Amino acid sequence: MGAKSQSSQQLCCPGEWDVDKLRRWLPDPVVNRILTISPPSPKKGTADHLFKLAWKWNGPERIRSFIWLVAHETILTNTKRKRRHLTIDARCHQCNFVTEDALHVLRNCSSATIIWNLLQAN
Repeated sequence: MGAKSQSSQQLCCPGEWDVDKLRRWLPDPVVNRILTISPPSPKKGTADHLFKLAWKWNGPERIRSFIWLVAHETILTNTKRKRRHLTIDARCHQCNFVTEDALHVLRNCSSATIIWNLLQAN
């Protein structure tokens, strides 16, 4: 078992955080931030669970395929292109952020934020 899963098991039992341990080890602002995140669960986050969620969603096939690709972190971003020596620049070409990974492309990029805000307005 990896160090990451061992430490998360020490900080939570299935489905909930161990707040007492978190407060003993971390400052309150960090604990409060952690509590906004869903704790690891045997069913959540597994490839099988993500696969089932993507394919159960009742929407267009191309959107389901895209959700599956995102869930499996297979979107070809500039960070991945650089790692594969397909480019020399891992920056986001929309906003010039230092690394373009899937989270940046879909959520953190200023261009993505504009699109999300337009979708929410409708």
